[in-house]
Amino acid sequence: MSSDVVDLLNRDPKSINAHLQGVAFDECIAEPDAAHSMDCIWSNSYKCFECGKGLCYKLLTCMCGICIALYWGCTFGIIAFEHVWCITPNLKVLDINCNICQRLYACHSIRLGKKQSGGGGQGIVQGVIQAEFGNLKEAIQLLIESQAALKTDLKEDSTSLRDEVSNLRDDVSNLRDDLSTLRDGESDKISSIRDELFNLRVDESDVRDNLVELKESMLEMRRQYSELSINDNTEKADTDDTETNVPLFVSEVCNKSSTMFQEIKDQLKGCQHDVLSTESDTSVLVKSEVCKMCNKSSRMFEAIQEQIKSFRHNSLETTENGKCNESITGIETLKEDLEMMIQEQMKKIVKTCQAGSDDQTNPELRNNVTISVAEDCSGQSDGVHIITTRTGKRFLARCESGWLILAHRFDGSVEFNLEWASYRQGFGNILREHFIGMDNIVSVLQQKRYKARFDLTTWENETRYAEYMTFDINDEKDKYRLNIDGYSGTAGDSMLNNNHGQFSTKDSDNDDYSESCAVYYRGPFWWRACGPQGSVFGIYSKSSKCTEPYDCITWHYWPEKLPGVVNNSYYSFKKVKLKIRPI
Repeated sequence: MSSDVVDLLNRDPKSINAHLQGVAFDECIAEPDAAHSMDCIWSNSYKCFECGKGLCYKLLTCMCGICIALYWGCTFGIIAFEHVWCITPNLKVLDINCNICQRLYACHSIRLGKKQSGGGGQGIVQGVIQAEFGNLKEAIQLLIESQAALKTDLKEDSTSLRDEVSNLRDDVSNLRDDLSTLRDGESDKISSIRDELFNLRVDESDVRDNLVELKESMLEMRRQYSELSINDNTEKADTDDTETNVPLFVSEVCNKSSTMFQEIKDQLKGCQHDVLSTESDTSVLVKSEVCKMCNKSSRMFEAIQEQIKSFRHNSLETTENGKCNESITGIETLKEDLEMMIQEQMKKIVKTCQAGSDDQTNPELRNNVTISVAEDCSGQSDGVHIITTRTGKRFLARCESGWLILAHRFDGSVEFNLEWASYRQGFGNILREHFIGMDNIVSVLQQKRYKARFDLTTWENETRYAEYMTFDINDEKDKYRLNIDGYSGTAGDSMLNNNHGQFSTKDSDNDDYSESCAVYYRGPFWWRACGPQGSVFGIYSKSSKCTEPYDCITWHYWPEKLPGVVNNSYYSFKKVKLKIRPI
């Protein structure tokens, strides 16, 4: 590794602190099978352990890491300086002196050998030895003096180095004080910025509330105006019939057209009333009768148009005291009113009826639909409603005791292993199995805080629930990333491993695993790793047994072992419902 580049990924290449990798929750704290705490205590203990460990380490490194690194850098710098400039040269001097002593010892040994073998010249040998020992003493004395001088120099150098280290410590202490002062100032600024942002959010919420009230007032005014218009037309028709007991128009064509228009008017009012008052469980037979009446009105309207066209042609040749001209004017006025009513109301109703209830799949809605609308199901009656969010998104949704149903499965009539585009816009039958679409869900969740609830029913007809106080989904740019937390309920927390996961389908793999979990388990979900968790978009099995783990509608952490299977990952639930409501 070069001196100016730091490896931010592998920070322990020499593995000098590899023994600290075992500091994990399940390696430090463990509960045996005979002593289990509550699930919420155990899961929150895990989160607190990981959060405390990471937070404490990062906080200590932020406060002391730089200073301690500076201290150890200076310490190892001083040691390197002593070895390079003091200790290594002295060791070299000692090595040289030891070589001299070694040579003297060798010469002395040789001469002693000659003395023992020869016997002559003993006096000469003793003189040489004495001279050599004298030289040796002088060399040792010089060595001792040089060592003493070296010790004195080392003491002086160490004293000066200690003074420099003390000065460095003072500088580090001053730097720490400056950083603390700067941190306090920045903390005050950040706190003021947070307060300003909070005030802006409060103002934004007030503006949204005002806009919602204004929209509701406009819708109420439109409804009242529509009722007044209908009442006025009805009263006018009743008055005309009372005053003159004769047909409204003179000619045969005019009278016939007037009668047919009046019949259309009555049938259209009955058609609207029947369709708007129909609840989510209305039978297909009743709807078909309403559609027949609407279709009859449409055909009569076309016949009237042909009669008016023929009457205009004949009126160019003869008129009857101007009465037909008045009839034409009345027909034109009534025609314009009915055209608007038919185009804006009846066509919408007829198309919906003709499509049939079994094929209805979340149609796009125009702005002039006269069914009541709301931004969610809060305060709404049970049944199908038009949801209009604050961002302008409009779609059909079912309400149930104030909950807005996002997904419902109970008979396997709708295929849920679909592509990304289907989950983006929604699919299925709003009155039966369906999913309302990710874009619609995101549009609702952007309005306020919502909680979510999973209702699961076994094949033994036992229903339990899992409720989460935190539920949010990011937009498509972040692959509809899920934020879910705050479990409570009776079904167990099977969404623990899916928190912060991105949504994956068979044509869009966004999980953390090397393979596609959506393909492997044959169902889209917020997969992270292909492990124990819940999956409500898997295969619908006609029994409680699933051929492969997590391939069906599964909920792994059900509190007890489910009947008829090896473990809970092989159990397929009979019904599941995902819904949200404001907190």
